[in-house]
Amino acid sequence: MYNIYLNENDKLNDNHYPLIALLNEASNENIIEFIENLLAGNGTGYDYSNCTLWNELDDYDKLFIPKFDGIMVENEAGEEIIVEYEVMHYYLEKLCNLIKFDSNEMQMKMLELVNAFKEKYCRQKTLEP
Repeated sequence: MYNIYLNENDKLNDNHYPLIALLNEASNENIIEFIENLLAGNGTGYDYSNCTLWNELDDYDKLFIPKFDGIMVENEAGEEIIVEYEVMHYYLEKLCNLIKFDSNEMQMKMLELVNAFKEKYCRQKTLEP
């Protein structure tokens, strides 16, 4: 069963649909692994969406894609956005409150990873809707 954790009402911005779709897909696959990959500087791809960090692009792609500080998100429809790390953190934190794991250990692990993401990537420590 596919769970929808984030919906239209959760969007900070109308163009965030690809990010919402990515995070819902990640939440249904393995949100812990998704956040661990981001912390390691790696994006992740799923069936319908993916994300990429600047350091992952090869030299050829860097010729055509302006340098960005954040995360590039793409979906199967060809929609592409670049979101700031603070925006990603906002949604990850929201997911922390929405996803309920079977064990408190996993819940705590997700919270720790989201906090580690904030410490590593976010200059602005809070983002309001």
